[in-house]
Amino acid sequence: MSPCTDRGAAATRAALLEAGLFCFSEQGFEGTSLRQLAERAGRPSSLIAHHFGNKEGLYLAVLKAMVAERPQGQFPGPFVGLEELRDDPVQAAELLRKLIVGVFKGMRDTFESGDPRRMASFRLWQRAVRSPIPELEPLLRERLAPLRTQIAACIQALRPDLPVREIPFWCALVYGQCVANTMMHDFNQLVFGPDCYPESPDHMAEQIADITLRAIGAPPSSMPPTPGSPR
Repeated sequence: MSPCTDRGAAATRAALLEAGLFCFSEQGFEGTSLRQLAERAGRPSSLIAHHFGNKEGLYLAVLKAMVAERPQGQFPGPFVGLEELRDDPVQAAELLRKLIVGVFKGMRDTFESGDPRRMASFRLWQRAVRSPIPELEPLLRERLAPLRTQIAACIQALRPDLPVREIPFWCALVYGQCVANTMMHDFNQLVFGPDCYPESPDHMAEQIADITLRAIGAPPSSMPPTPGSPR
C-alpha cells in the first residue's frame, strides 16, 4: 500500500470515528443509522464495514478511542491501599473528598468549556453507561475500575462496620452524586430555582463532598469548619 493510500485510509478512519462520536452522542447507538454516519463523515457507508465491520464495531472503536485519550480515566492515582487507610481514617476521608471534588469538577469543566468535541464525548460516555451493549461492558468496567477500587477502599476504611456486600452501593452513591449534580444541573435549577447551586463550581464541589462524607460517616476531624468559625 502506497503512502498516499495509507494517508487516505487513515483520514477516512478518522472521519468515521469523528462522525460516530457526534452521531452516537446525539442519537444514541440505536437511533443512529449507517446513512447518518456516512453523511456526517462525507464517506460511502460501505467504508464503515471496511474499516470497522459494522455499526457496532464503529461504536466500540469510538469508545476505545475516547478511553485511549485519557488512559487513567477519572482517577489519576496513585492508589492508596485499604491497610494504610484503615490506620488513618482522616486520610481516607481526605482522599475520598479529593476524588469527589476531582470527578465533579472534571464533569463540570467539560460542560463549561464550550468545546463541542468534549461535550460530545461526555454525552456519549453517559449514554454508554446508562445503556451499555454487552460488548461494551468490559470496557466500561476497565475504565472505571481504578476509581471504583479507590472509592471502595476509602469507604471500607471509614465504615469497617459495613458488610462487604453493601460497599458497591456506597460506591454508586458517591459517584452518583457527581453525575446527578452535573447531568441534572439545569433541571434542578428549573425546579428549585436558579440559586439552588453555589455560583462557584469549586464551592459546589466541596459541598457535594461534604454532604457525601457526612452521609458515609467520616470522622468529624476531616470535615471543613463551619463558615465563620475559627480554623
